[in-house]
Amino acid sequence: MDPLTHRVLDHQGYFWTEVAETAKTGALPEEAWTLAEALRGIGYQTAAWLANPWISEPQWGFDQGLHEFHNSVDENADRMIPEIQEWWQTRTDSPMAAGPVFLYLHFMDGSRPLPVQRGALRIPLAEPSLGNDRLLTAAEQQAIGYLGSDLPWRASERGRHLKNWRTAYACGVRLFDERLEPFLAWLRSTERLEQSVLVFTSDHGEDLLEHGRWNHGYALFQHSLRIPLMIRLPGARGAGRRDDRLASLVDVMPTLLGLAGRQRDPTRLDGSAPRHRLSRRLRPEQAYESGCSG
Repeated sequence: MDPLTHRVLDHQGYFWTEVAETAKTGALPEEAWTLAEALRGIGYQTAAWLANPWISEPQWGFDQGLHEFHNSVDENADRMIPEIQEWWQTRTDSPMAAGPVFLYLHFMDGSRPLPVQRGALRIPLAEPSLGNDRLLTAAEQQAIGYLGSDLPWRASERGRHLKNWRTAYACGVRLFDERLEPFLAWLRSTERLEQSVLVFTSDHGEDLLEHGRWNHGYALFQHSLRIPLMIRLPGARGAGRRDDRLASLVDVMPTLLGLAGRQRDPTRLDGSAPRHRLSRRLRPEQAYESGCSG
């Protein structure tokens, strides 16, 4: 759903205090129809591991439809992935193993600059996408705020260079990739990957002073709005295909519902599924689904 539909706009008063109370809510309302609820209704076992503090507590309402709800705040992928693997392996030997599974995994590994050692910065520093280096003004350096609280070099000469901050973000993305790869290899070794729909996406991008701001949520620039959306079908069907049509996060749920054989309810969803082979119904032996976000 679009934000103006579900109205979760202020997180219990933390944000948008100037918006009228009738136009917002602090938690996902009960009448919202979640992907977990929809899939649970057709026989899926549903579970989530959530490192994002804005959805990891039941008070926010995102536990709707989940058989298991794991609060993983302050945990990175190194800690979360072994827990997920153990859960899945234990489930294999349980009476519930016969049914399909929906997993929602929300990682936060790339959400802030990492305090990586200088040697680890060398390769990302050479990436042209990081842009040119320049010295930060005192106001720009102070505006980084809590995002740089873990960095020992924040107040040093190194912390005055814009490219070092962008590189610290790039290292976080690279490190998460290295942490996720063994998990995907494990899924492949157990044949679960070939029976699964794997969705990789994100909730937002980051502004790294491209337009005079850090962080996200304060201005609608492409750095915050454009996010990855990659879908791997069972058996890597259609691998390598790229669709340049405009898509949104609201399209993910109806797409997965189509793959699982359940139609979207236009009165409850704002998105739509793409009208091509991606929306074909899965065979029963392909009825595993999982999602990752970071």
